[in-house]
Amino acid sequence: MDELKIMTPEDLEDVLAFEMARLTGEGIDREMKSWHAPWRREALEHFSKQGWSFLQRKEGQITSYILCQPILFFQSFTQTLWIEHVGADDVESGSHMIEIAYRWSRDKHLQKVFFKKSLPYADAISFAKVDGEGEFMSIKTTKM
Repeated sequence: MDELKIMTPEDLEDVLAFEMARLTGEGIDREMKSWHAPWRREALEHFSKQGWSFLQRKEGQITSYILCQPILFFQSFTQTLWIEHVGADDVESGSHMIEIAYRWSRDKHLQKVFFKKSLPYADAISFAKVDGEGEFMSIKTTKM
């Protein structure tokens, strides 16, 4: 059974386990990589309380998730959504999570979705026009 839901603090350990299983290396090497990851514990604690991050489960197991938060008055836009990170089993699931964040932003009348060019799965976006802005990319969610 597929489940798409807003991430909550109760999902934190499952997301950590999902990402730790994907890390390469052994022992302390893996642990040290996790300390600098965008999905480290304190980041998940923050994002899971915001109500803007999502995760997908299939048969009870996480297959993808996205970490997002709204930002007010960023680059002259009143309301934008910042995507911090996407974790997924495959490209299709990863780009689907970005599309969900985009559609949620449109529904809530945010003006743009911003993310770094290096965001995983950003190069697979096909549902909207992506604009490049230096180190960052964005997708307009309203007519301007």
